[in-house]
Amino acid sequence: MRMLTQTGRSRLLVLGFGDGSLARELAAPGVLPPGAEFTVCDADPDRVRAVLDTDPNGQPRLPDWADPDGRRHLLVDASPHALFLLLALSGYGTDTAVIMQNPAAHQSPGPSSNALRDLRRLLASARRQPIPEKPAPAPPVLAAILHPQEPALDEFFAQTPAWARQWVVTWDAPRIPEEAARLADAHSCAPIRHIARLLNGDFAAQRNACLDAVDGGHVLFLDGDERLDAASWALIPRLAAMDIAGWHLPRRTLYPDADHCKIGYGLWPDMQLRLLRADPGVRFERPVHERAAGLTGPTAIAPAVSIIHLSRLLKSPELLSAKLAVFDRAGSGVRHRLAEEYPTLSCSLLDDIAASWHDAVLVLGSDHA
Repeated sequence: MRMLTQTGRSRLLVLGFGDGSLARELAAPGVLPPGAEFTVCDADPDRVRAVLDTDPNGQPRLPDWADPDGRRHLLVDASPHALFLLLALSGYGTDTAVIMQNPAAHQSPGPSSNALRDLRRLLASARRQPIPEKPAPAPPVLAAILHPQEPALDEFFAQTPAWARQWVVTWDAPRIPEEAARLADAHSCAPIRHIARLLNGDFAAQRNACLDAVDGGHVLFLDGDERLDAASWALIPRLAAMDIAGWHLPRRTLYPDADHCKIGYGLWPDMQLRLLRADPGVRFERPVHERAAGLTGPTAIAPAVSIIHLSRLLKSPELLSAKLAVFDRAGSGVRHRLAEEYPTLSCSLLDDIAASWHDAVLVLGSDHA
């Protein structure tokens, strides 16, 4: 309370739920300064559930002090990136909030304490920066690695924005698939350079084939089951005008319908570094769950540009299982499985929380590149 008063800040972030007693004390009348709010944050959902009361169906109840629509919040997710982005979008940062460890949490070393440590570092290193109004002189090249049998290829290429100057597409095929290529050409408003290269279990090599066909500038990678909405497409050339080496774009996997997306346990924001500056030396690494390496300069998050992931809506369970089998063969023993059910959240809630970020981004520190 002294720190809130001395700093003049109106937000308090408590790391660690503990037994819930600290939050109850903070919520008591007259404890917080007038107009102040607090959020209690934890990265161990199971431990928090064990403390909370349950309803007749055995589901955890929100604590009586929590007011999601007001000034007292409980935020729990196993993913530090989800915690960070939700807090940052809500105005929490080291320059706006007092951040403290809950002394009653007694968190031992492990995944949860590591996640909260990473969260604190992310909040300390990130800074909000406005997006320039003027787009880059040369808009990014669009790139994709595709299988000829990818569902809804016509819809994928029909989303091509008017500013696009070129697509570079690497097909998983021994030669350019004529029918798929004709379909792509017919629905794209930009010319397409077609490349044929068998996947052979190496997704990074496919993306690098796209990079090899690009003569510098920025490149935006999308997969065949991904879409951007019109507002996101409009922001891409403006992002490319900034001195940023790579952009992390949140990805929403729609499930079980178009109005909801997977969330919790890292299912969101599922950060994808897909817009990058194709400098010499930039390459993708790892055969599966590939990552960009060799970036020179800061990276940033564009909260208002969400990749819409349609895999669960476009593909049958059989197709998805076949794709995961490819991941398994490329992943050196890592096993991928479809779950029967996933936690979900209404997409409209994420839209609301990101509404104030259409003209700003989060630039990350170098240790979070």
